Amino acid sequence: MAFGSRTNGRLMASPRAADPGELFRNHLQRCGLHRTAQRERVLEVFLDMGGHPTPEELYEEIGSRGGGVGLATVYRTLKLLLEAGVAERRLFGDGLDRYEPRCGKGRHVHLVCEVCGRKTEIPMGNAERLFAKMAREHAFVLRHSETSFYGLCDSCARALARGAGQVARAAEGVRA
Repeated sequence: MAFGSRTNGRLMASPRAADPGELFRNHLQRCGLHRTAQRERVLEVFLDMGGHPTPEELYEEIGSRGGGVGLATVYRTLKLLLEAGVAERRLFGDGLDRYEPRCGKGRHVHLVCEVCGRKTEIPMGNAERLFAKMAREHAFVLRHSETSFYGLCDSCARALARGAGQVARAAEGVRA
């Protein structure tokens, strides 16, 4: 089951299997907006980057590839990509809006390290069916979901454990 998303008041099918460029251009046309080289460049670099860039990170990446696009254009184009269903906004607790391509990715959840900020994507598997079942049991029409789990990655957990052990040994030395 793939949840749809709401665009301009209409429920649209999940665009994961659709071509993101086509979705974007169709959205621009519906909105009466022009297809510009700058908008196409933002889309191209956004899809190529992967991960969960902030608008500033996307702007910097475009600059490293020759530039030609202003930061305001990046923000406006990201808004259009959201409306078109090509991108999703993600909030990972770091106070920054991050964006993720919707196309070409299966449903997944995010594991977010609270220390280093590392994000790991894992497939939803059976969880999506469980969420749909819970929604039905509560007479709720589920249209989309966003799931993130917060904790410590293995590296940070090990570093924290080493640090805690050193603090405990130092405290024992003071007591002796």
